[in-house]
Amino acid sequence: MSRKPAEHGDDPTHAARWEQVEEATELLQEGRLEEAIESLREVVRAHPDNEYGWFFLGQAFFEQGHWDKALKGYVEALQRAPRFLGAMLGAGHALLRLGRPDKALRMARQALLAAPDDGDGLYLLGMAHLQRGERHAAAQAFRRFLDGRPEWETAVEVQAILQRLESGPTE
Repeated sequence: MSRKPAEHGDDPTHAARWEQVEEATELLQEGRLEEAIESLREVVRAHPDNEYGWFFLGQAFFEQGHWDKALKGYVEALQRAPRFLGAMLGAGHALLRLGRPDKALRMARQALLAAPDDGDGLYLLGMAHLQRGERHAAAQAFRRFLDGRPEWETAVEVQAILQRLESGPTE
């Protein structure tokens, strides 16, 4: 469900932060969003430096369709852990939902600097280019995404997008 920031490794401080959100992540997985949000709000009130609390708060709001609140959670997580790839990707998708593809594109590029072949980063890059109307750039990103052998359902979705891009007008 999440990606821990790479720089934390087995640091016991960060393991404790992860433990602080375990109950809330279970609630999220069960679809009990309101309870998860309340639990995560308690975590970030008690432990404001817990990047996982902020990240999962962003995830819960994203699941509810509250893109602005989701973005705030992801940004708070990134302020505490600037290399938190999951928070970068979450922020990028929230920005897309808010109709801000330029900022989403910057977030995708930042994520790909941290992890150059990351499938989720390539997907975000493709979607940002697509929303900006940059068909060729979107197709390139989606082809790179497919090279990573994504899950079947996502691959089918991206192949359908590529078909539409390749059969339509060019940039």
